[in-house]
Amino acid sequence: MSKIIKKGIIKKVSTVEKVGINGTEKQTCILYVPARTNEFDEVIGEADIFELSVIGKRVTEISLNAQMVERKAEVEFWLNGRQYDKTDGTKGYAINLSIAKITLLEDKAPASSKPVNEVPKNF
Repeated sequence: MSKIIKKGIIKKVSTVEKVGINGTEKQTCILYVPARTNEFDEVIGEADIFELSVIGKRVTEISLNAQMVERKAEVEFWLNGRQYDKTDGTKGYAINLSIAKITLLEDKAPASSKPVNEVPKNF
């Protein structure tokens, strides 16, 4: 299991749902991590989008809610993978991203940001 820390914008928070045969609580959020830029503010690569989950008693502890949407946050999450037997006899593989901690960084993300290749007016 690997711990990852990313800063980004929370784009969506699901409602709590019951999953599995035991009805375990589960909730997810979407974290948008903007693409990196170089020293000229040119975008390098693509943005990352993560679907992160909280399961069981952690749903109450983490307390995801709609007021988090569009807020900047630093999110610590665990990356783990597992192998399982599929019904057709082959092996399947799953990757899970489970939230460890969320720290909100400011009230709201800006409504718009400056264009990537904007030239300063005094240039």
